[in-house]
Amino acid sequence: MGFASKLIQGMIGDLKKEGIHTLYSEARIWNDASNALQVKIGFIKYDEVENNYLYALTL
Repeated sequence: MGFASKLIQGMIGDLKKEGIHTLYSEARIWNDASNALQVKIGFIKYDEVENNYLYALTL
């Protein structure tokens, strides 16, 4: 697991403890590394706005 994955997984753990149920994210369409990471972590792409993909992750 890379640094970004570890960082986000730690953040997700903290958010769950705080009672957060959904995490939202966005990434530029052309940012292949970021989009791949979103999907790897479990985010679902739910929309595309201008040059961005919008993602949601149910915690």
